[in-house]
Amino acid sequence: MMRNRHYYNSKNQVAAIFPYATFGNAADMAYYTDLEQRTGIPVVVDAAASLGARDGQGNGFGQGSRHAIICSLHATKTMGIGEGGFIYANNPEMIEALRAMGNFGFGQVRHATMPGLNSKLPEIGALLALSGLDKLDAVVEKKCSIERLYYDLLPEFTFQRQHGTRTAYQFLPVRLPARYAPHRRAILERMKQKRIGTSTYFSPHLHEQSYFAANSVAGDLSATEALASSIVSLPLWHEMTPEMVHYVCRGFRAACHAQTA
Repeated sequence: MMRNRHYYNSKNQVAAIFPYATFGNAADMAYYTDLEQRTGIPVVVDAAASLGARDGQGNGFGQGSRHAIICSLHATKTMGIGEGGFIYANNPEMIEALRAMGNFGFGQVRHATMPGLNSKLPEIGALLALSGLDKLDAVVEKKCSIERLYYDLLPEFTFQRQHGTRTAYQFLPVRLPARYAPHRRAILERMKQKRIGTSTYFSPHLHEQSYFAANSVAGDLSATEALASSIVSLPLWHEMTPEMVHYVCRGFRAACHAQTA
């Protein structure tokens, strides 16, 4: 699942395309490379939660891509260091420019040649990230085993169709069946009473938020609205035990059934 965001320039032309690797999924980057080549519109990939995901060939998501691929290291992500992130691109010229922009725009010594800011990662955060890389594969593989247990225990629910050979879920998104979706708020309240943490990421979706609704153009969003209003994010962390997953699934199923009993 990839969502695309388009940004417009002063002439109301598309200035950039921002595909989003939803919920840590991987995607076929060849499609976006072809799109950029055909249109001349640059592609920047929001891969906030996808560090640790693998593509269809088993490579790290985005490996070898010349596009800017943005990964988050926020505390909620699979490899969280508290805050921060990084940009990957197999594009030396782009990386050189981004480094200058992240250093106050200094393209020359103490001389700003482009727009910039101070985006340097603190050393303690960088050390945590380097240490986390050594454990990343083991953490993601453990989370994948928990993910599969969820699928086995909740066969009547719909889960995201995956691209690639591994998804780096930070939590587990599940879609409520149509009979439960109108009761999502009540379901989440019952889960809270059971002390089970759940959330509704990407709801409200971008065009439901006042700033974007007033400053963007959108076509038919009926599919987006149906998805955004029916997805629940269930807990998923690498130290969960099978007993914890069973407890979450029992509570979730009970919370759903209570709304139609």
